[in-house]
Amino acid sequence: MKTIRNPVIAAIAIGLLAGSGVGVAAQDAATEFTGRWAVGSQALPDTEEPGDGWELTTGGAWQVSTLEMSDPRFDGDIVVYTNWYDVNPGTTESMDVRKSMWQIENEDGSWQSDVLGGVDFPGASGKSQFHIFEGAGAYDGLTAVVELDMHGQLTDLHGVIFDFALPPDPEPRSVE
Repeated sequence: MKTIRNPVIAAIAIGLLAGSGVGVAAQDAATEFTGRWAVGSQALPDTEEPGDGWELTTGGAWQVSTLEMSDPRFDGDIVVYTNWYDVNPGTTESMDVRKSMWQIENEDGSWQSDVLGGVDFPGASGKSQFHIFEGAGAYDGLTAVVELDMHGQLTDLHGVIFDFALPPDPEPRSVE
């Protein structure tokens, strides 16, 4: 097993282990991986709806190619689905406020990420997102927490695959 070096991924992993009923045995059940993806062609067309100071774009999907991947379970046919607002907050450049979901399929199984919101700020050279992927098929029962570091058409990823589910969502309650 590799040592988890990214402090954010390590913090998530420790939190998952601490919050799960799995305990110490789960520490041997985590595999770190890295890779690089490239956004390719648009697979589904967008629909645009203009508004006052914003434009909503929905329905689009893009094919993504794997350039390199250290864990073959995360290699396969990749599609990203994205809806976003192009918002002009009174600055010279607009920003994207988006939700996206990633789907990966290969001959052994598939992965689907949570829907994640994000903002692309004007002038930013790249953006980072964290996604939680749930496995299906041969990957059923596996969970992956992945940091996506996007730079234009390229996405570097760094993640960890666990052989247990995430702990339950916290319940909001009164704090006195």
